[in-house]
Amino acid sequence: MDTIKEIFRIITENSVDIKKWIIDITEGKIPPIYSSHDIRNSGYKVSAVDANAFPAGFNNLCENSLTISSKALKEYIATYYPDAKKILLILEEHTRNPFYMENAYTLKQIIKNAGFETLCATLSDTYREAETASNKILQLHPLSVESSKVRVDDFIPDLIISNNDFSAGKPEKLLNIAQPVIPPPEMGWYRRRKSEHFKIYCNLAEDFGKKYSVDPWLISGFYDYQDEINFRKKIGFEEAGKKIDSLINKIQKKYKEYGINDKPFVFIKNNSGTYGMAVMIADSGESFVSMNRATQNKMSIGKSKITVSSVIIQEGIPTTDMLDGKVAEPLFYFIGNKPVGGFFRFHSERDKTQSLNVRGMSFAYDSLCPEETGFFSVSGKSNVTIEKIKVYEFAGILSTAAQTIELLNIQNERKK
Repeated sequence: MDTIKEIFRIITENSVDIKKWIIDITEGKIPPIYSSHDIRNSGYKVSAVDANAFPAGFNNLCENSLTISSKALKEYIATYYPDAKKILLILEEHTRNPFYMENAYTLKQIIKNAGFETLCATLSDTYREAETASNKILQLHPLSVESSKVRVDDFIPDLIISNNDFSAGKPEKLLNIAQPVIPPPEMGWYRRRKSEHFKIYCNLAEDFGKKYSVDPWLISGFYDYQDEINFRKKIGFEEAGKKIDSLINKIQKKYKEYGINDKPFVFIKNNSGTYGMAVMIADSGESFVSMNRATQNKMSIGKSKITVSSVIIQEGIPTTDMLDGKVAEPLFYFIGNKPVGGFFRFHSERDKTQSLNVRGMSFAYDSLCPEETGFFSVSGKSNVTIEKIKVYEFAGILSTAAQTIELLNIQNERKK
């Protein structure tokens, strides 16, 4: 079976019904203000494999995407925060990465072009100016809290949007304040788990599969997780190794069912991390348990030098996408539940089975640009078809719906 063509057929022929199904799933819930989703297509299956609640990379979107983003942001805030006029954008405080700052500058312009007054701030106590990759200057203000309200001097925001993923810990300054913070701090990596998101995503894929008589494995992936792991002391390794073998066996059975000759493998990732840190591949439990010291050290530390104590074990999905002769994978960006653009990540020194989100990666700017027809066009020499893009977009929609349910779960936890 040509999986892409079959899924494309299902979502095309049932577009109205699927749209209603997504609305029913998310009814009464507030979708994330923004999100980005990594998609992998092996030819025989396609799935979202990562979902970022605090996406960077807005500077990689095409001009049409930025226009659509401002319009979608305006509609989102008018729907969920209709009284908001002033918006404070919270950024990472310790990084001086000019490409991250280019993203922040672009995000600020999206907010400004949506009609809102905006400033950029960090959780630092000092003011500084940051230079972006294109030599623009971004002013980063320190914020203060007075009478339960966040402010920057005389600027008192009605709404706070965070582009800081709180890897370093709970942001005490943003707790118990009067203004809403989106995404909520609890979506930060100090608390969030990839395994929680992927569980919801896989449940939605299973519901979709039952509804439209398709194997949910074709649009999702097997996974497990291991808590209380210590890479330096090799604690939890035997337990993780058994789970890896169990997952490999499940994948192998699916490969046999569909006549797939690939060798099964899994990604082991920091369950609470980003930036492609603390990620490795294993094709057996033994290959994980017997990892060398260098790999142990690499896996032990995530962003902000936080010790890795939990991992998600995720079915490895090779990518068949190619862009200008390089192995690539698409990222789709959403404002609320609306896809607004995307681009391809590629790496000239990586093969189709490896993570591309590592040092040396590049981005194909403007490579997934939305058109007035609602479809996305691909720039560059690529094997990516219109059918593939539509299926990737659907995987992103499913992943966004999963994030929406994550947000509801956070709200419910707050009430306890």
